[in-house]
Amino acid sequence: MTKVEDVKYLSLDKRHAILTCLALIVKADEEITEKENEEIIFQVMHILDMSPNEIRKGMMSPSELRGVLDTMSGDELGIMGLLMGRVAGSDGKIDAREINSIESILKVARLNPDHIKVIINAIKAR
Repeated sequence: MTKVEDVKYLSLDKRHAILTCLALIVKADEEITEKENEEIIFQVMHILDMSPNEIRKGMMSPSELRGVLDTMSGDELGIMGLLMGRVAGSDGKIDAREINSIESILKVARLNPDHIKVIINAIKAR
């Protein structure tokens, strides 16, 4: 999987992990804007392709999230990083706390440090 459009073909657990990470990024700067809400709704409906019942499950616990992140490929994690960047930048500014949160999540997921740098640089360049 190398395209954002393919995220909808991931397992429900992986899509739920991505949703949990997106929610963590939205909360990172302690300000949830209407644009961030709109971006999350767009990603859930059109990219993650999750039903209302699937969304109602709520946030994964840290141990659940770590377990699922450990099963994701580098490509999957890279795309998740870019999706988190879209949410972070959807309000027109990317806060340092959002960048730090994205970087921390990708480190916890054990993504290659060089790949993390590429993702963070791409996000900052938006």
